Amino acid sequence: MYATAEQLDRFLHDTYDQLYYVAPETTSEMTEEELAAASAAALVATAQLADDDLEAASAEIDGALGVRYAVPVSRATVLPMLRTWCLALAAELAWGRSAMAEPPPNLVARCKAIRDRLDEYGDGSKSLAADPAATPDAGAAGAALVQGDAPLFTRAKLGGW
Repeated sequence: MYATAEQLDRFLHDTYDQLYYVAPETTSEMTEEELAAASAAALVATAQLADDDLEAASAEIDGALGVRYAVPVSRATVLPMLRTWCLALAAELAWGRSAMAEPPPNLVARCKAIRDRLDEYGDGSKSLAADPAATPDAGAAGAALVQGDAPLFTRAKLGGW
């Protein structure tokens, strides 16, 4: 993944809790230990939702870039940009899953711009400072060396046919 849940929390500021809050399942008959366990389970579920969104956003980035570049991209010069993109795409996923209003227009516009840029990097109209994707013939020079007996059928031997 290109970003962490802590970075997503900072990116979303105070909306993180609203987008990712999972209420603990409690009843009035629960003991303090059971309430603590339910709260801990809710925190784990909250963290899992954030991780799922970050993983999906990272997969979207890798899917677009994987056509031309080795993924996951590991160049230090590109990672800050990909981290920001991952956070924005994950935030859009969180808004889409939440019961809150529509995502902010600036987030929608930002995600559209990110996807447009990913398409440009994927189709080669823009270049990313990352390692190229491996191809099946990546090391081949275009020739194959074969050793064997001399050919039996040559042009000279089959001249009359």
